Amino acid sequence: MEPSTPEITIPEKSKVKVFENGPVRVLGPCEITLADGTVVEKPNGISFCRCGKSSNLPFCDASHKTNGFIG
Repeated sequence: MEPSTPEITIPEKSKVKVFENGPVRVLGPCEITLADGTVVEKPNGISFCRCGKSSNLPFCDASHKTNGFIG
């Protein structure tokens, strides 16, 4: 007998919010695959940097608040 495949629940739609002069926020659980192949699980969502000045790229560290980012 084959093992059963776990049921995967796919959300109806993803939610992403772009903040004026700030980050892009992914709402809800997500899995991020970084350029080096590292997989990061974020069960409560994540903010991605848009200003390019974060010390934790690709994630936002709120650097946009002090570097004059407009976008």
